[in-house]
Amino acid sequence: MSIYTLGVCITAVFIAVGLSSGFLHPNSRFRPQNGKIIKENKLKSTYHGINRGNNGLSPSFFVNKANPEDSTCTFAEDPEYDSETKLNIQELPVLALVGRPNVGKSSIFNRITKLFHRGSIVSEVAGTTRDRQYSVADWNGKYFRVVDTGGFDKDEQYSEPIKRQIDEAIVEASVIVIVVDAQEGMNVGDTEIRDYLFKVLQNRPDVKIVLCVNKCESYRIGNVLAEQFWKLGLGKPYPISALHGNGLADLLDACVENFQDGQLEEDNDIFVSFVGRPNCGKSSLVNRIFGKDRCIVSPDEGTTRDSTQVSIIHDGQKITLVDTAGMKLLTKDRRSYLSQKSSLKSIRASDVCIMVIDSSWGISKNELKIAEEIRNENKPCIIVCNKWDLIDKDPYVYKNAVKYVREKMHSLSYAEILLTSAKSGQRVDNIMQLVHEIYKQYCTNLSTTLINEVLKEALFTQKPPATHGKRLNIYYACQAHSRPPGIVLFCNDERLLTDDYKEYLEFFFRKSFGLTGTPIMWYPRARRPRNIIPDLRKRKPDFDTKSLLTL
Repeated sequence: MSIYTLGVCITAVFIAVGLSSGFLHPNSRFRPQNGKIIKENKLKSTYHGINRGNNGLSPSFFVNKANPEDSTCTFAEDPEYDSETKLNIQELPVLALVGRPNVGKSSIFNRITKLFHRGSIVSEVAGTTRDRQYSVADWNGKYFRVVDTGGFDKDEQYSEPIKRQIDEAIVEASVIVIVVDAQEGMNVGDTEIRDYLFKVLQNRPDVKIVLCVNKCESYRIGNVLAEQFWKLGLGKPYPISALHGNGLADLLDACVENFQDGQLEEDNDIFVSFVGRPNCGKSSLVNRIFGKDRCIVSPDEGTTRDSTQVSIIHDGQKITLVDTAGMKLLTKDRRSYLSQKSSLKSIRASDVCIMVIDSSWGISKNELKIAEEIRNENKPCIIVCNKWDLIDKDPYVYKNAVKYVREKMHSLSYAEILLTSAKSGQRVDNIMQLVHEIYKQYCTNLSTTLINEVLKEALFTQKPPATHGKRLNIYYACQAHSRPPGIVLFCNDERLLTDDYKEYLEFFFRKSFGLTGTPIMWYPRARRPRNIIPDLRKRKPDFDTKSLLTL
């Protein structure tokens, strides 16, 4: 028997054993151990707020057997399988974290939501969190939304806007967790928060208040440090450590005991990030589109320090607006560095980017750097020139402004340009209309026949260049993926495709298919001869077979 025949036999035996044992069973379906359906092909990992990758769930253990009796999983073909109640994210109960500045609310928020370093910005400096942050968490099969609020401090510079943010969180909260610092002990600030909550919740007896004593790093000393907080009259204090996760199980058991069991609905939001340099009007635009003051607005730079998300319904489509912190090129401030890092994550996780420019300031190196980040991530983009109401008008100012932006923002040559004013609302409604159009282009799937017809016309209009006496020949093309559209060019040598000709092809395809707001990715591939499989039966051995007979 030859080596080739032996290999075929071994492969056949392997397939037969696999089918009989079940791991290659044709009717098998992957299920997690708890019976919940794993949603496939989720987009990106997240980011700000809700984890899009798996809706905030940690990866489950996969099993796959043909016999359901041998496993704790259930199968899609099983008639006894009963799907759980579908829960809308916006209708989930809300758990609000309230407390003085720098008591660890953001650390608890990141721990409960399993976002950790991807969640709210954590800093030793008081007053880091200003806008309230939302995310989805689950505990023992019960889903809920967690909201992180700014520190309650009357002497803080933004005390009134932060207080309004806290009031909004209290209004929609089902459970309020008051966070105190065990290391500092009980002080006047904790008493003021308690009195304020009692005053606000006089007509809402259904809201549950839970007292959380953070920074209890030791099991033994934690209960001792928490004893002093009985004086607040809020019931049992729960000692925890947000740093290590100690005691969080008891705290969450007390918080979610009245929450409903269920399974989250599939999330098909369009994520739109507003990015730009500090104080260019990103928060004002988000507030104008949202219809009320969701984000804190101030004439001072650096008011927004963390990415804040807002959900709206526009033309029947749920859209999540993400207000990001202003981005600077070079900074030595740790909080500014963390804010910039959070903004970059928002760009990577977004479906459409809104590049906001201050019309009264112009385009600086900051804007060019942000534009490069958007282009490197291959994201659709709309360039919004805000504060257009501050510009003196003349018959040519609009045309000249668009020309100026187009020349400066060469890396975003595909982006649409809008001249708006968040203060007066001029052309702000056009932003959401463009978002729908550009997102549709971003997800478009092109026919291979149409692609090759357009390619043939482009090659006829402008022949490929010749490099060192060798001309580029493009045989055919096809689409590899969407989000954004990616086109594979099969040619004689991918090294002959110059940047200028690639830019020409992109312009021609963009004009032919109407792809005005999304980038196009190109993949040149050289057409090579097929791999020849050697015939092992004709291969000569490396040793002398006659010498073996003499042994």
